[in-house]
Order: sequence, then C-alpha cells, then structure tokens
Amino acid sequence: MPEWLRPSLAQSSLKHPVAIDFFAWPTLRDRLVQNHEEIFQNGDLSKCYSEYLRFDWPFSFEDAFFYDERQGTHYPSPLFERYHRDLKYWTVDPKFYERFPEMITDIEGDRRRFSEVEVN
Repeated sequence: MPEWLRPSLAQSSLKHPVAIDFFAWPTLRDRLVQNHEEIFQNGDLSKCYSEYLRFDWPFSFEDAFFYDERQGTHYPSPLFERYHRDLKYWTVDPKFYERFPEMITDIEGDRRRFSEVEVN
C-alpha cells in the first residue's frame, strides 16, 4: 500500500464516513474527517469528485492488465501498478477547483509531496 493511502492519525482516531478513506490525498482526507458534517450537507462534493477525478494512464487499456493462462485470471501489469502507486498521476479536473477552491492546496501539495517524480 502506498504511503499516501495509509490512514492518517485523524482517520484512525475520529469517527467519520467510511467514504472519506477512499479519497486519494491524505491532506484532503484530514480536511474531510475534520469537517465532514459541513462538507457533506449536500451532494456537491461527491458529485464533483466522481465527475472530475482523474487517473492519468498514458498507455493503452491493454497495457493495464495481463492474462495468466494457467490461472485463468487477469492481473494488473507492473507498469500499471507503478503508475497507480504514484500520486503524481492522480488529480482532479480544474473545474473541481472552481467549486472547491480551498481544496487545491490539499490535493496539489500532496501530489508534490508523495510523487515519485517531480510534479510540474
């Protein structure tokens, strides 16, 4: 499990909706844990997050998995796992920040902090 996906102290110690644990950025998760009663009063965040979440996979879909004929099962390719573990490749569309500008520092700060390569 990547370091950035491990539960934070706030996640481990404060009661919160389990959905927060699936947000990619730890600083954003802490914000949501601390303020979930206010932030989730309506469905705006959930709608925007599901609409604007991006995982940048620059290769073809066929490169994401391989098929093990002996097992009869598909597995993630090592290339996909490498990209998936690097927070640089997780982002939101800029339109997300139009609705939630206060979250840009949470997301972009964590992308820089946990990226395996430099984020522009």
